[in-house]
Amino acid sequence: MDIVVYLLKVGGAVKISIEYNTDLFNASTIEKMIGHYIEIMEQVIRDMAVSLGDLILAQNTLDIESNIPQEKYMDFKF
Repeated sequence: MDIVVYLLKVGGAVKISIEYNTDLFNASTIEKMIGHYIEIMEQVIRDMAVSLGDLILAQNTLDIESNIPQEKYMDFKF
């Protein structure tokens, strides 16, 4: 797998562990992805009925770096 995310409930918290292919991702990109995940989860916790199209990422998503060719990205329309 190119990236695997593990979520583990520990007490009242959730621990996130990520394994990733270092040929495709660098550590700063993974840290940004984790930040985006946390932002999304905080919004969902505040409003469980929020639609995907209404989620907002405060962090700049354009500065995420990857070596995955552009044509491999999927265009999700929510």
